[in-house]
Amino acid sequence: MKSSYLMLMLGITTGCSWLAHSPAEAPENYTMRVTQQCFCHPQFSGPFDIEIRQGAPYRAVRSSDGKAIPLSWVGNEVPDLAVIMRRIQQAEAQAAYQLEINWSDEAGIPSSVYIDRSEMIADDEVTYRIENFQRL
Repeated sequence: MKSSYLMLMLGITTGCSWLAHSPAEAPENYTMRVTQQCFCHPQFSGPFDIEIRQGAPYRAVRSSDGKAIPLSWVGNEVPDLAVIMRRIQQAEAQAAYQLEINWSDEAGIPSSVYIDRSEMIADDEVTYRIENFQRL
């Protein structure tokens, strides 16, 4: 019964988009702007413009001033598309309390993701916003 209720709630909160899309493998070459809202250090919120080449960080800058950030941040503190897709899959597999995904029809990737893993845990929520996605 709980899983049926969860699936119903997922369908309502995502506009049934989970039926039409599923997290797929991230492309190997792309650029995007990513912003995350979480209970993490503000320097990791962004927005950041990142470029991924052959599945690895190639370029990363803070969008507001164009200042480069360490490439080691990408995938760790600053999520790339592969990390976001993995986190969606984990939230689905672990029956997260709330998972909202808005899909970009043009790119076929999420444009925003909200994950709340547990109703009983404060400060575990995270939101990702993906903009200006372009395959290379």
